[in-house]
Amino acid sequence: MHNVVLIISIALFSIGAFRLNKYNALNKWIKLEAVISSIKEKYKDVALSQYTTVKYFYPVISYGYMINNHSYKSSSVSSNIENIWVCEVDNFGVKTKDENMFWRSLKNGDVIDVYANPNQPKEAVIVNAFSTNYKSHNLALIISGILIFLLWLYLKQIT
Repeated sequence: MHNVVLIISIALFSIGAFRLNKYNALNKWIKLEAVISSIKEKYKDVALSQYTTVKYFYPVISYGYMINNHSYKSSSVSSNIENIWVCEVDNFGVKTKDENMFWRSLKNGDVIDVYANPNQPKEAVIVNAFSTNYKSHNLALIISGILIFLLWLYLKQIT
């Protein structure tokens, strides 16, 4: 029983730390200019309950950029779709305004800023920020792992 608690704490801590480390690495990516070659909008239906779904809109943008005199193409907007998608309505049921969807003002041929991995130039994203909710979920995993580890230490002492 005690070993299961230890394994759970290690797993939670490791998953949270791995994800946060991945996000922090994005801050070291270099900022470049890219040219949009195509842009589309898609949506994903997300179930809120058994009878209710909501549409989340997100962009699919293809672009080209150069690093060290080499051309690259990408269509990665963000490392995680939840960082960029926008719900069709707000919490009060009011339709989301177009200005909240940054991609609706873009068109083919526009020059935009992108962030590229200096170690793997084929990896690039337009948005390198993460939603605060997503960061907090990973912090919660780390804290849960620590708390469960403390529980394991306590259980080990009393047996």
